Amino acid sequence: MKEHRTRNRSDLKRNVLQLPVSRQGVLSNKRGETLVTNILKVFAVLLILSGIIWILQGVNILPGSFMTGDPQWAVNGAITVVIGSGLLWFVSRKK
Repeated sequence: MKEHRTRNRSDLKRNVLQLPVSRQGVLSNKRGETLVTNILKVFAVLLILSGIIWILQGVNILPGSFMTGDPQWAVNGAITVVIGSGLLWFVSRKK
């Protein structure tokens, strides 16, 4: 009886080890990008767009808020664009 249990456990281990597993992760698309990668890309693009809006408001091109004409918001926007661009580059690079 004990021999039967051992054989079943080894068969189970063998079957588990032969399951196909993706190297990129469970939630990946055809190009191997994971869900986290795609979320970070969207976040980076949103950072870039909000930074551009802040720059335009800071240099008084896009009026209509308390940020209009305040150069500090142009600086904040430029920093945000740089951070968003760096994040997008980092996430998009080949691994």
